[in-house]
Amino acid sequence: MSAMTYLWRHPNSGVYYFRRAVPEALRPALGKTMVKKSLATKNMADAKRRAHPLAVQTEAEFDAARKHQAAPIRTELTDREVAFLVDAYHHQLLAADDAARIDGSGEDDNLYKTIKAQVEAEGGAAEFSDKEATAVVGLSPRAYEKRTETLEIVLPGLREKLARGDTASMAFDVDVFLEIHGIKLDTGSASYRRLCFEFLRTAVRATEAMVQRHGGELVDTPPAPVPLVNGSSAKPAPDGLDLQSMFDKWVAERKPSQKTVLDFTTAVRRFIELHGNVPVHEITKMY
Repeated sequence: MSAMTYLWRHPNSGVYYFRRAVPEALRPALGKTMVKKSLATKNMADAKRRAHPLAVQTEAEFDAARKHQAAPIRTELTDREVAFLVDAYHHQLLAADDAARIDGSGEDDNLYKTIKAQVEAEGGAAEFSDKEATAVVGLSPRAYEKRTETLEIVLPGLREKLARGDTASMAFDVDVFLEIHGIKLDTGSASYRRLCFEFLRTAVRATEAMVQRHGGELVDTPPAPVPLVNGSSAKPAPDGLDLQSMFDKWVAERKPSQKTVLDFTTAVRRFIELHGNVPVHEITKMY
């Protein structure tokens, strides 16, 4: 495998890039058509040296995706796997709620004010002032009110679905979490139906917690569970400085968006599947 194959020089800047097309069959699993990364150099020898570990890394990612695709579809999950997936879902829902309150409603506020201006330009009257849709930190009064209205609609709806056992709305989230954690499960199996039901229960529980938070009550976000690797938990390093522990710490401290967490969770899981939950000081560019 020659790193030269994946070198591309930008015609204007002269900077070299690593570019490698994702095989068409793997694109749905990896969620991208191209791997592209600046090598931050205009020197071909340096570019070739920096491209080599990226070529090795992408090949490993492709191999992991091929193995996942080739794996037989399962019809059962263990109790441990169900518990892990449910705990991961619960964590993500409340972590996202935390992030929304910490990051504030700036983007939503700008949208509210844009719509307000358009309504007023047409001779209409808005139900709120620009001041009510502005917050230096946290949620503006307008965003807080809209979130209240949303929770008042969502929670009764989820409770009704739970009472009827209607888990159809959970299928998308269940499928996403199964994919993230490398599990292929028959959607017609009893285990799949059970997982959807447990996700629905978790959605109710998490939304109830959000309502409590919205009323000013203290409700902590549960820690992210240790991920499953080939059906078992990734064993942490004795000093706690393994890859998974550091990733969990990063999530807890930085509070990234839910999409970012999901994307990086997939990358961390695939690395651990290939190399194990190694101490971070042992991870080099050659991994």
